[in-house]
Amino acid sequence: MSEYIKKTSIIGHAHKLQFGRILTEREVEVVEMVVNSVSDDAVVEVVRCRDCKWWVREGNDSYGYAMFCDHDCSLGGQGIKKPEDYCSYGERKGGSDGAADN
Repeated sequence: MSEYIKKTSIIGHAHKLQFGRILTEREVEVVEMVVNSVSDDAVVEVVRCRDCKWWVREGNDSYGYAMFCDHDCSLGGQGIKKPEDYCSYGERKGGSDGAADN
């Protein structure tokens, strides 16, 4: 996905920090080792609550709108959620095109 940071960008930035004398050569080697050890399939898209089909924002109480998750999961599900929160059950509104319904 285009929004993920590319491994080459991270390594390139580490080299710039080395030339600026912020990182040592050994620290750059460690950055390269760590970045290269992450497999490409280990990266998953995060769906923020504000973009999730299970997130509900309704009513108006003394704190503003009531925001909660309406997913019936074994982890508590229907709890108060902030727009920036996320969980492993997140499903993007609007289907597979990635566009959120508003």
